[in-house]
Amino acid sequence: MRPLLLGVIIVLGCAPSLSRSHGVGVMASAPTGTSLLVRGGSAADTLDEWAAFLPVEFDEAGLAGWSAEALRSAGYRLSVVELEDPVESGPERDPENEPGEFLSRRPPRRGGPGGHPGRHPPALNPRPTPQQRQDMQRRAADLAAVQAARKLYHQRLAEAHALYPNSQGYQDHHLVPVYLGGPRSGTTYRIPTAYHKLLTREFRKEWGYDRGEPTAQRLQEILLKVYSQNPIPQLIGITP
Repeated sequence: MRPLLLGVIIVLGCAPSLSRSHGVGVMASAPTGTSLLVRGGSAADTLDEWAAFLPVEFDEAGLAGWSAEALRSAGYRLSVVELEDPVESGPERDPENEPGEFLSRRPPRRGGPGGHPGRHPPALNPRPTPQQRQDMQRRAADLAAVQAARKLYHQRLAEAHALYPNSQGYQDHHLVPVYLGGPRSGTTYRIPTAYHKLLTREFRKEWGYDRGEPTAQRLQEILLKVYSQNPIPQLIGITP
């Protein structure tokens, strides 16, 4: 029994290091892809600013002005986010409090005969540099943006089902709608039919069918506004 118990303890002791190799969720599986997170609003990473998720390869469609470089030039903040599945895999985690992320120290030495009460124990790992701390804070902000977008998607999906109760099944949705100048062979996502109708309604609010094609800058604004309020599920790690 003792060797078996020891083996179980060893396996359990290794588990945290396995879960830390992933960025989202406690029981996360292998990454399913990456997305480009585009932020607007204030310069600080706050939860009240808007955020839109786009495919990393979104500028391959060849649309003039619709590229990562154009977004940066327009003042948007971009970061690449690694996505994982399953989505609802456990409670939220704080990357700054993850074991091994910050300083680990030996237990403090007690004073007394032969002791050194004023001596600090040596560090087991190097203290994080300011850049490392900034990177960890950015990852935490990215994770918060993903979780907020997932919550928003479920809210909007419920609204779509309420608006279009007879719309069943799935449809292919063009990331850049064709009537806005997107190519028919452009990137599409298979999403619930009701949600596709909701997205179509939101695009028509921003730009009607009878207005022709918008300028590149206006197209950029339309896409970011619609997708910040109605995220594409696959771009936030959800399989519809």
